[in-house]
Amino acid sequence: MAGGDYLFDGAGGPMRGRDRVVTAAGRTFVIQWRTPRDAWQANLANLAVITQSFRPPGG
Repeated sequence: MAGGDYLFDGAGGPMRGRDRVVTAAGRTFVIQWRTPRDAWQANLANLAVITQSFRPPGG
């Protein structure tokens, strides 16, 4: 997986995001995660569930 982390100002206040790019079977998918900056650490477990359970279609 490739991608990166970033900070930005969202409509609800300061946010942090992480993008992960996954290539499988000749297709590319982007998993995007965004959460308030002050909740980042508390939400990392949720991000782990999403990234670990991702299966590309037909995979």
